[in-house]
Parts: sequence; C-alpha cells; structure tokens
Amino acid sequence: MCFISGVFQEHSPTPHFSSTRTKTARDQESRHGHPLIGQPLPKWQEGFLDIHHIHSGVAVSTFTVFPDGTTMLTDAGDQDLTQYVNKRYKAATFRDEWKGRLSAAEPWPNPKLRPSQQISEYLLAMWPHNDEKNTVEETKIRRPLIDYMLNTHLHSDHLGQLYEDSRIQPKSQRGGDFYLTGITEIGEHFDFGLFLDRGYPKYDFPYDLLQHWVPKRPTALGNYIKFIQHHVAAGRSRAENFEVGSDSQIVLLRNKKWNVTVRNIKSALDVSPALPNNRTVYHIPGELWPNRTHNPFGKFDENEMSNAYVLQFGNFRYYEGGDQEYHPKVDTPQGIPADVLEMDTVSPTAQMAGKVDVATLNHHGHGVRPAFCNIMDPKVLILQGWCSDHMPEHPLHMLMEDPR
Repeated sequence: MCFISGVFQEHSPTPHFSSTRTKTARDQESRHGHPLIGQPLPKWQEGFLDIHHIHSGVAVSTFTVFPDGTTMLTDAGDQDLTQYVNKRYKAATFRDEWKGRLSAAEPWPNPKLRPSQQISEYLLAMWPHNDEKNTVEETKIRRPLIDYMLNTHLHSDHLGQLYEDSRIQPKSQRGGDFYLTGITEIGEHFDFGLFLDRGYPKYDFPYDLLQHWVPKRPTALGNYIKFIQHHVAAGRSRAENFEVGSDSQIVLLRNKKWNVTVRNIKSALDVSPALPNNRTVYHIPGELWPNRTHNPFGKFDENEMSNAYVLQFGNFRYYEGGDQEYHPKVDTPQGIPADVLEMDTVSPTAQMAGKVDVATLNHHGHGVRPAFCNIMDPKVLILQGWCSDHMPEHPLHMLMEDPR
C-alpha cells in the first residue's frame, strides 16, 4: 500500500510526504524527517493532507482526507481473479509476449474477502472522524459519510465486476436491485455526499451506453447505474457529471481556511488547463475506434475516457489520471511516434496538468509517454498495479530523453 501525507505550516512552504509499500508512521519520524517503516499508519490530523492508495487485489482505490477532514474516495474496484485472468488475459493477442502466462494479485491481505470488502474494512479502520467511527456491523445502523465518490472511468477494476457465481456477491440490504461489488459494496457501509463520474446521467458518449453497452444480462456498468439511481432517488446522495475546467465541484466542506484546490482537467475527450482563471476547454482529436462509419457502435477504449484532476495544497501538486492511454493506428508497429497514433489522451492531459510533485502512473503504468515525464516531471510515481504486466512499457528514463 502507498500512503502520502503532507502538512503546511508557516515555516514550511512545502509538505513532507512519504511513498512506501509498507506502513509508515507520521508521529515516529527519524531525525532526518523520514517516516519509520513497519509501524501502524497514523490517523489523520487537522491540517494534514492524507492520500491512501489501497491495494486489495484486482482493484484500484484511493482514499483522500483533506486538511479540514473532507473525504473523497476515488474508485473502488472488484474483479474475479480467476475469471479475469483465465478468460481475458490468457486469450489476449494484443501482447503476445504475455499471452498465457499472466498472473494477477490475489485478494489482499485476506484471501477470503473480495477486494472491495477489504477496501471497506480499510476505510473504517482509517476513518478520520472518531465520532463517526463504527465497526462493519455498526455501519448497518449508522453509516459514516464519504463526501465525494469519484469514479475515473467505467471499468470493473475501478467500479466493480459481477462475478459469474452470483452467490459470492449478495444483493444490497439497503434496497435497490443491485449486487455488492466495488463501489456498490462501499455503499453498503458508507453514505456518499456526491457521486462524480464521466457519464451521469445520460451515459451517452461516445454513444448511448445504456442502450448499446448494457445488454439485457446484468453487467458491471448496469449494476453501478442502478446503485447510483437508487441512492439519488432515496435522497441519500447527489450525482453529477465530472465537470471539466471546474475547481468548485470538489471543495473543502468543513473548513475553507486551508489553501486547497481540486481542478478537473479532463473527462472523456475534453481537457482544460490547471491554471487559475482559465476555464478554456479543448477537445482531444483522434479516432476512438477504426471503421466508425461501418460500425457506429464499435468497441472503443474506455481507458481513454478517464477523468483526471490535479489537487493542489499550497505548493504541493498531486495528479490522478485514471487509465489515460494511447493507441496506434491499425497495423502500426509499437513504435508510437505521435504522427502514427490513432488516439492519445496521455500527452494532452499531461500538458493540462503541468508540473506536479506526485503522480499516479496512467493505466497501471501502460499510459506513459514523453510528455508525462517531461512536462509533469513528478518526484514520486505511484504504480497502482495488480497484474504482472502492469509496468511502463517503455523505461521512464528513455521516455524522458525522447524529444517527441
């Protein structure tokens, strides 16, 4: 797991932060100011920005506690390990070097629990507000409120998958005709103030997903939409489309004295610079799928639809880009110069983000291009990986030296 923590004080214009794969302790630092490894994670304190990247298996989830105690969960996935590896990756042809020998992460740390069940337990253990802290059983009576639930894009490792064996996933006990997986699992133990995703309420880009992507049989997206609609109709939550160019959609709710902004820089194929007083929105050119004229409802890359934002706390800047990607034209070798790309959302998003201190690696390390390294130039990179091919396809030092 990765944990980042930062605090601003009058004598400290930049935050201290840690990025480790083991637990860190903010309150037991060495004389050099580095957190000690192997200690329980510290609880949030007012004035600190805590960012938890949660590893629980075949899933992605990030829990952010802002300096005033406002909370945000970015993604909460859940996938059937066996189903995913056996039926998708072992049949994959797009990476022949990995075909038939990929492996994915077991549910962690408890192999008997699904990934999203473990995300729920982690959130309850690290919940910042003691007066709202409950056990899993107690949350059935009184649930803590996560202020923002942000889904970067509509893939199951970010919102939850329906398992082939439905007995593994019970239906919600809070009403509504949906199964517990990913975000819907978190919603069994928490309430959400505001849902944000790339499609609400119509989900009609690049075409009507409700009609052409959600077939009659249950799907992850259909399950997620049922969940959103139920909670909004019940008056428990609000839902909005992630608004590109906004820095007022995600704001501090408990105390606005802290100098924090969250700038929405990308959604679908629209981008906007993370600059003050600039709300200009640009459209990313390119083709989402070949032969669109002959197949207007063809398969496109949902990764390229990912939402992205830059969170700024004083001088500290953090980037989250979901699964931004690029793909070459049909039958083009993997030599990826810009002039042979059919679609590239990595480079425009990096241009909008500007220089940052910490960045998640787009698409588990696959969505990295020279602009990501040279423009954003992060001091710390977060690899949210759960499969054995989740790594940058091109060494980062080569990308930084690439003039393109």
